[in-house]
Amino acid sequence: MKKFSRVSILVCTHVHMGLKNKSCGGELSLAIVEKLKQLVIEQKLDVSVREQACFGRCDEGIVARIYPSKDYFLPVTECSLVELIELAKCNVALESK
Repeated sequence: MKKFSRVSILVCTHVHMGLKNKSCGGELSLAIVEKLKQLVIEQKLDVSVREQACFGRCDEGIVARIYPSKDYFLPVTECSLVELIELAKCNVALESK
């Protein structure tokens, strides 16, 4: 039976339709999800990475949320992935106690 991770990183990949609507989604957010998954695998972390619909904070850039702490992390960029992974590691450590 597959074991579920205690910690999850959810990244908004939702695309709002319309010219005036800002949106987290698109190719960059999907690429970020894949890079996060790769980092989690490389570091053998007990963390799941999943796509998520809108968090309602589209004006702030690509948004991620870490569970179970429910911390928001934004804006997510390729340069901030290491910091996001470190925050997830802290959550893993807390959940392991």
